[in-house]
Formats: sequence, C-alpha cells, structure tokens
Amino acid sequence: MQEIEQTGDQVLTDMAVSVADAQVLQSLIWPDAAVHPDIGLCLRLGAGAAVAGRAFDFPLGGTLRLDTAYNLFSWVKWHRDCGINAVQVRLRGSGQFSLRIEADGGEQTWVRKHDLTLTEGAPATLDLTDWLATCGDCVVHLSLHASQPGQITAVDWCTPQAPLRRPKLLLCVTTFRREEAATATALRLNACLAADALADLIHLVVVDNGQSLTLPDLPHVTLIANRNLGGSGGFARGLAEAVARDDTHCLFMDDDAWVDWASIVRTWTFLAYVTDPSVAIAGMLTRGDDPTVVWENGAVFRGNCGSLFKDMSLLDYDGLTAVELSAKRGLLPNVYGAFWFFAFPIGSVKHWPFPFFVRGDDINFSIVNPFRILTLPGVISYQAHDFSDKDTPLAQYLSLRCDLLQVLLLDHMPRRFVWAIKVPCSFFMRMLVLVRIDSMHAVNLALEDLLEGPSYFAANADVAKRRAEIMGGRLQERWVDVTEPLPPERRNIDPNAVVPRLVMKLSVNGFLLPYFSRWGNQIHLQRNHRKLIRNCWGAAQVTYLSRDEKQAMTVHQDKRAILREGLRIVWNVTRLLFGYRRVLKMWQTGFAGLTSPAFWQDQFRQPPKP
Repeated sequence: MQEIEQTGDQVLTDMAVSVADAQVLQSLIWPDAAVHPDIGLCLRLGAGAAVAGRAFDFPLGGTLRLDTAYNLFSWVKWHRDCGINAVQVRLRGSGQFSLRIEADGGEQTWVRKHDLTLTEGAPATLDLTDWLATCGDCVVHLSLHASQPGQITAVDWCTPQAPLRRPKLLLCVTTFRREEAATATALRLNACLAADALADLIHLVVVDNGQSLTLPDLPHVTLIANRNLGGSGGFARGLAEAVARDDTHCLFMDDDAWVDWASIVRTWTFLAYVTDPSVAIAGMLTRGDDPTVVWENGAVFRGNCGSLFKDMSLLDYDGLTAVELSAKRGLLPNVYGAFWFFAFPIGSVKHWPFPFFVRGDDINFSIVNPFRILTLPGVISYQAHDFSDKDTPLAQYLSLRCDLLQVLLLDHMPRRFVWAIKVPCSFFMRMLVLVRIDSMHAVNLALEDLLEGPSYFAANADVAKRRAEIMGGRLQERWVDVTEPLPPERRNIDPNAVVPRLVMKLSVNGFLLPYFSRWGNQIHLQRNHRKLIRNCWGAAQVTYLSRDEKQAMTVHQDKRAILREGLRIVWNVTRLLFGYRRVLKMWQTGFAGLTSPAFWQDQFRQPPKP
C-alpha cells in the first residue's frame, strides 16, 4: 500500500470555522462497559494512556488510535451520500500532542501530521476540506501521541454545511413478556433522551404484545399494549403510531439488542444530511457467543438468507476499511436490513410489514419498499442470545413460510420456479438428516398453509392455532435439564469419509437400511453446532446440548414418522409443482391487501384469542 505523507507544524488554534457555526457529524463514542463488550471496539490505547470517565489521560509518550469499529470516519459515505464537501476535525483537552490523520483508500493511504497544543476550554480545529478533496473515496481515522502529560476530552468531525432536514424519529421496540429487558431498555433510552438536545425530535414507543408490561411515567416513552401479532404486528403498530404523530422516520429495534445511544444519534445525523431521502440505515449485529465477531452487516436474499461480512472480526482494521469501501453491497439485488436495528423514511413506505408473525417481516419489508439501504460505522447491536437458541420446530415453520414467500413475491429472483420447489425440499431434507421429526412435521404445515393462500394469513395473523399445535404436539424435540448421565455415544460410521457418507446419502441417512437404529451412530452435538449436517450423516440418534450443557434434547430416527411426513411432503410439493402458476398469481395479487394500513388497523381492533 502506497503512503503519501504531508506534515504541518502549526499550532492549531486559528480556526477557519468558528465552533458555534460547526455542525457535528460524528462524535467520539466512548467505551461503556454496560454496552460494549470490548474496549477495542471503541479505541486502542498504548504506553500508559487510560480512560478516565469521559476523558483520556495521557502520560508522556501515551498513545491513542481511533481506527476502530465505532470511531472510523467514513468520508466515502458522508461525501458520496450526504454531499458533505467541507470537513474539520475538532479536539478538546489540554497538553501537547503529535497528531496523525490517515485517509485510507484501500490501495493508497494519505497521511497528515501536525504538532498540536491544546488548552482547556479552547478547542482546536483542523480544516481537512482541501486535503480530503484530493484523497477520493476513503475512510479516515486519527491517532495521538502525547509530547507531554495531557488529556483529551472530545474528538468531533464537523462541517459548516447545514443539514438538509430535521428528522422526527420514532424508536419502536416490540416486546413479548420480557419485562426485565424491555423495562431496562425504556429506562436507559429515556435517560439518554432527557440529556440530549434531540429530545424534541426523537421519541420511544414500546409495543407490548404480551399486554403485561408496566412502566413508570417516562416523558420520552409511550407504552402501547397490543394484541399478540408477533414482531410483524408489533412493528406495524409502531409504524401506525409514527404516522399518527407525523414523524418522518422510524427505527425498529429488538428489546434484547443493546445499542449505544451515540449510534442512534449518529443515525439521526446521517438521515438529516443524506441527499437521497429514500436511504435507510441497517445496523450491524454481533454474534451472541462472540460479540466482537459480525453476525450480519446487512444481508441479501437469494432463495435463503445470506449475511454480508459474516464472521468478520470487528477488531480487524483492514476488514472494517474493506466494509466501508466495498461497492459490492450496492450492486446486489434483494439487499435487506433486519429489525434489530432498521431506520427508514416513512415517506418511502409503500407496503407495511407482511403478517409473518416473526421471521421474514424485516426481509420482505426492506426489499419490497423502495429503500436504499446503507450501513454506518458504529451502528452496532449486541444480542445476548445466539440465534441457535431459537431453532425450534416453530422456527422451522416460520422460516419456511418466510423463505418460500420471498421467492414467490420478490421480482429479482432468477429461476423462481426452481427455487419454489427447492426451498421446501431442502428444509425437509435438512431436518431429516438432523433427525428432527417434529420439525419435519412443522415444515409440512408451513407448506400447506402457503398453498392455502393469502386468506389463511389474513385469518391467522397471530399464528395462535399453529403455535399451539406445533409447540404442544412435540414428541421428541423437547429440551430438558441435564440431571442424569447422557445417553452413551456410539460411532460406527465415519461421516467425514467419502464412501460412508455417500452410502448415507443414497439411503436417506439410513432410512432405507434395515435395523439402522441398532447400529447407526449415537452422537452428542453442542447446540450452536447442531446445524452442521456433516456431523449427522450416519446418526440414528442425536443428543443436542445447550451451550452451557445444562440442557439436552435427544432425538432418534422413527421410520414410521419419517415415512408419514415424507409422503406428505411429496404430496405437498406435487401440489405446488402442478399448481405453481395459480399459487404464484394468488400470492402476487393478494400481497398488497395484507401489507396495507387498513389490514393492520383491522387486526389491531380485534380482541386477542385465548
């Protein structure tokens, strides 16, 4: 990588733009143990420099780098998407420092160095406008080296340009009988709003689908008791409130996903400047078992859900830079943002959430509406639970409905007919290999409901009937506390060997082999590894363990049940195969009615089912 260096020795006290005139685009996000799992997500300290509340204390030689997930400045997005041409960096504190500013364009890096003297109460501002104009698309970060003991109390990226709009942003959190998490979120965000200048432009609505939550009187929070229509209905209820309040933007968030308040402020600021009013912001999500690793930073639907930049380390500067400079995301069809953090302009909404209950409402909503979806550095959600915790027969039912309906509804689906047949077959075969009989039954129910058409969804938006049937009818897929020794393991078949695995595939994982339950493998799998189908080839019995190994679920091959569900999926797929044109037309003509404000208002008025 080529590095081009410029050096300045001036003391930065003669500001080209007064502090009063400067608009803050991006402020320093400070490490907070209650929100951030790793200080390296915010900053990198060296040689004795330390965080002291909302300040950095520097001994002689102390260093600070801000080339991090939270504090990179994405010049490429502020310039390209917001029309920002003039930028200054403003620092507050005291002491003498060597300041290094890097603009990284991927293949080339531009560097500026300055000697900096800071006096308490007199911020120093460096105008980078002309310099950045020569750098092109890049991300920018700075680092400091203390020439004498000192302190830094603020780092802001500013512009003299006025925002294009002042968004009225409604934060919507949907919850169901998670009183502790929802209460903590409401109290935290209310406190943040009370201390912020944006308090008149941002409001929080908590939609309680369980109708069991009580909150104290909070001036910046509205609690709405809602019929349990799942995440789809909860977020639709929040959208209805935003429309009634005449808000311009809405931000959907999970009740169990933690977001730094500064991430919300950064989102609001970007929406205030963005030149394309259809821009929506999708937040990044980290993995529950490793919060510094990306689970998803935007995603794309290609017949199934494909997370972008999955498993990238947020501590890897090169990876962070590649994300910001990547042109790949904008060229992909069917890009979407998930509802753990999704901020969007209400004026661009043509279709309200589809009544999926959960699973798929965010995918469909993101794609069918004419949003232009972006991500931003520092807009990150943390979810304590791994998604493998939520993989149940009901989840398989909901997931198949989601994936197959996207195939039928979305315009940018190549080989739509092939995918329409492939999706239910792949769901069923995956559950067969994983020895999950109850989930095979749930897959059949999902396909049958889809074949019935939009009228079924309209009459069953709360999924009460199927939830009761699937969760109450489970025979094997039940988690129990581990109080006794687990069933012994038996490994007669090597699933990694080519020939045995081929035999297992040809025999439908032992289904066609006599007495397979007597000699097939009996294995244990960690819960977060249970989707690794390779481990299950040759398994007649699988004991799934939770991540803490305190719960277990043992499932075994039941040939009668497999035959029953297998014949049923063949019949259902045959119905789809020969009725494909009718099914496609039925859904494409009925979709608009299920995503209209009138449909949801009617659902809100109906009494909850027992």
